[in-house]
Amino acid sequence: MTFSPAHWQSRLDALRAAHHVPGATLAVFADGRIHELASGLLHRGTGVEATTDSVFQLGSIAKIYTATLVMQLVDAGRLDLDTPVCEILPGVLPGRRPRVRQGDHRAPAAQPHQRPHL
Repeated sequence: MTFSPAHWQSRLDALRAAHHVPGATLAVFADGRIHELASGLLHRGTGVEATTDSVFQLGSIAKIYTATLVMQLVDAGRLDLDTPVCEILPGVLPGRRPRVRQGDHRAPAAQPHQRPHL
């Protein structure tokens, strides 16, 4: 099956509108490449449109996703909560050794200006 950008753009637009989301982006790996789509506004106050390069501020919602994924890895036996974070993510917390179980609520996540390069 071939990826249809028009179909997925229409779907993204419809879902965004139905759920009253100001703006959204979508990246899908299909047919051996990454397809990027954007919909809506990056900021309602300025009217700036969302683009595939837009960076959205997620706030603390990422903590829920991270905790869920960590616990799925624990359940699958692929991660031990007593493992030092620096063994999993070298260079993230230099000079410190918190365990996965402890977390480090003062450590910054990816900075807002950073965008992963796939």
